[in-house]
Amino acid sequence: MRAKIAVVTVSGKAYYLIVRELKKKKVPFISLTPNDPIAMEIKVVLTTEKEKPLINHEKVLTFREGIEPEVLINQALQIV
Repeated sequence: MRAKIAVVTVSGKAYYLIVRELKKKKVPFISLTPNDPIAMEIKVVLTTEKEKPLINHEKVLTFREGIEPEVLINQALQIV
């Protein structure tokens, strides 16, 4: 299965927490920075609240402190 989720952040903590959960659930993803172009096949982007304004995509989910990464990943999987 090709990746349909992109993790777009330069925040080390957010990246670690999101990616750890994606790997735990064996969900394929790609990693990008906010300046990278996002491929057409990507259905949902995971990023931080601070970086959300930098993302040009119709489906963006934001990671927030205090929210379990599993909740974010489950939302992304529903979209995909």
